[in-house]
Amino acid sequence: MDAIRNYDVRVPMEEHEHGMKSKVDELKVRGMDAVASMKRTMSTRSAEVRRTVAAKAAGVQQNMRGNPAKWAGIMTGAGIGLGLVGRYLRRRSRLRNMPRLVIIEAC
Repeated sequence: MDAIRNYDVRVPMEEHEHGMKSKVDELKVRGMDAVASMKRTMSTRSAEVRRTVAAKAAGVQQNMRGNPAKWAGIMTGAGIGLGLVGRYLRRRSRLRNMPRLVIIEAC
């Protein structure tokens, strides 16, 4: 509100335009600085994520090589489980009583 009260109506138009232009330029510079800062932040975070993922992948790969029987058992159990679920769903769909004739009555 103070800015509106203190605004001098008698300011020449050239000074007003120059002031607006400097404000716009200042906002552009601030925006570019914010973008540059965000790019740096994203770059560092993505590098950290890449390093973390690479470390985790190496650990999992080492674990799989160290305990192949464990992983084979896990995969076998998962396969058997999926097979049983598929067999159950197929049998259930065949046993469902689906109407052969549907009559829709309109009033």
